[in-house]
Amino acid sequence: MNVHDFGAVGDGKARDHHAIQSTIDACADAGGGRVIVSAGRYCCGTIFLKSHVELHLLAGACIVGSPDRDDYNRDDVFLENHVFDIEDVIGAHLVIAYRCHDVAITGGTNNTECRETMPAEISHFGYHGLNDQPALPCALYAQRVHDLTLENVRLRWSNQSKVWRGGIIIDRCPAAALDRLAITAPSDDGQAVRVIDQ
Repeated sequence: MNVHDFGAVGDGKARDHHAIQSTIDACADAGGGRVIVSAGRYCCGTIFLKSHVELHLLAGACIVGSPDRDDYNRDDVFLENHVFDIEDVIGAHLVIAYRCHDVAITGGTNNTECRETMPAEISHFGYHGLNDQPALPCALYAQRVHDLTLENVRLRWSNQSKVWRGGIIIDRCPAAALDRLAITAPSDDGQAVRVIDQ
């Protein structure tokens, strides 16, 4: 299923997360499969992945985080979503996979040199959050997902933010596979990939 068939625009201005979410939901309801994101720049708030669905970004496709906090999930979106005001730890995420299985985000080429081709991208440059500081949601938060695959995608986020969760958080996800990722992350104490196994 292609996200354009569900109303996605991909011009970098329109909010496309509702169209992408509708495509994912329809794909999951049909038993699973591949959701195609064609070349373009898709401005998005939170997207929820579902079981048996692969989010496949073709070459030139970029999912970029919305600058508007209202486009993201609530802090209480699920029980394990921790927010710490004292450390400015926010609860927003660009992509969430929660208690599901057989989930994938993949890029649009089989070239083994992902760093050279950069076929697809998920990026974020933050929004104004606590105390009007630039806040940066987590690019991907996976919680209790069985069989998670991230492959051949560039993940990039701003180094200007002082409020962020980390780039990728993999929390209690058996059989997670990360392959050919190119990651550009802040140089402070944030973690590009954080794995929690208990």
